[in-house]
Amino acid sequence: MPILKTKAMKNNALILVVLAFLMITSCQDKKAIAELEELKAELQLTEQNKRLAERWHNDLFIACNWKVAEEILAPDIIVHFPSGEDMKGFDQVKTLEAMAKNYINPEINHYEIVAEGGYVMIRWDMSFDHTQDLMGIPATGKRISNLHGIDLLRMENGKIAEFWQYYNEMEFMQQLGVIPAQ
Repeated sequence: MPILKTKAMKNNALILVVLAFLMITSCQDKKAIAELEELKAELQLTEQNKRLAERWHNDLFIACNWKVAEEILAPDIIVHFPSGEDMKGFDQVKTLEAMAKNYINPEINHYEIVAEGGYVMIRWDMSFDHTQDLMGIPATGKRISNLHGIDLLRMENGKIAEFWQYYNEMEFMQQLGVIPAQ
């Protein structure tokens, strides 16, 4: 009889080990699946943020479709310009529509779009026809081109909450004839 008890105990122990292994691997699979789902959600949010950042240029400044501004801009948006000026709030930022309409035949090329968390960075260049007054500068009739810049956008709740823009102001002012070219 003692041999049967020992054999039965070994079988029970083996069954327990197998069950424990199955439970552990099953839990690991659930954990791995949960981690994959989390990564998938992060990737989807990152791609959504990139598309939203592109809409800043394409919808608002290229297409001049400011009807979508409420859809993509947070009500308390803050826009920071290289000059140190800030625009705060949707109504103030919407005043950029008048300036955007003075970019005739605008083109923007996006070279890199990098996203991390709630931030998106776009490296771009822009060109447009300067056939209307722009920021108080009389029209030159020239094609302004190779204006390079970088935008950094912070997203919150599926909207653009904050925006920083840096571009080659010297080149821009030289092309507009405000500063002599060197």
